[in-house]
Amino acid sequence: MKTEALTKKTGENKGKARAERKTRQRLLKHNSYSLARIATQTEESQFRKHIKTPLISFLTLFAFLFVLSATSKFLTGSAKETVNTITVIVLVLFFLSLFALFFNVFIANKGGHYLSNRRK
Repeated sequence: MKTEALTKKTGENKGKARAERKTRQRLLKHNSYSLARIATQTEESQFRKHIKTPLISFLTLFAFLFVLSATSKFLTGSAKETVNTITVIVLVLFFLSLFALFFNVFIANKGGHYLSNRRK
């Protein structure tokens, strides 16, 4: 009777050890998947930081100035000076944002593409 109980208990321990090993392997696999997912999210956040956000802010500013110039043109019949001034401001901001975009992508990243440091 004692030997049966001892054998049963040993078998249970082996089963627990096997289950713990399987759980540990599954967690390790999940952890490596999580690291890959974090790397992908980092690349996406770099894309947003370097390209998407400046582009959206520039387009928003451009739309705002365009609406402002159109409004001033409608409010005053001949507002050529105002429209010309706003056009010059928009062009200057356009070239400044292009320079900032170029600087962010190429110069600040030492000539590399922002996705060149991918983990494989």
